[in-house]
Amino acid sequence: MGALFFVLLGLFLTARHLSFAGAKWYLFSIRDSICIERFRQKQKAGDVIIASYNTVAVVVHLWATIMLMSSIFHFCISPIVVLSTAAIVILLLLLHMIYRYAIDARYSLKEFYTTVNEFKKKEDVVGEDNDYEVRFIQTYNEIKSEKWWNVVWIIYVTVLCAYLLVKL
Repeated sequence: MGALFFVLLGLFLTARHLSFAGAKWYLFSIRDSICIERFRQKQKAGDVIIASYNTVAVVVHLWATIMLMSSIFHFCISPIVVLSTAAIVILLLLLHMIYRYAIDARYSLKEFYTTVNEFKKKEDVVGEDNDYEVRFIQTYNEIKSEKWWNVVWIIYVTVLCAYLLVKL
């Protein structure tokens, strides 16, 4: 019964992250027309980081759901397949962490975030760029909050892999 709960949770999380990924990829595609020049590249870089994170999360949850379903419905998956697919998923998560840091460094997102935040704190009156500033701050806050989720997913994949190997 517990494994069924985790399968349903995995399906829910897969659908949720797929929805988020689709929304962010769409935002990325229209960012040129809805964002002012000063924020455009930084916002697009943030969109790519978040969209790619959610895309990787879809793969993680889909993998976990399939592995748990094999446990519930007793269809045989060889230990080699479990280990190799888990290694691929973990590698994908590690590559995404490197990718996120590379994009952040390339576009100086952290420095821009600090600058925009400092400017917002000193500002007495809402300026004409307020919406773009707020959206960028929200985007970067989302990037910061997702930073540790890759580590959580690596631990999750490792524990699930160990569970499946013991159960085989």
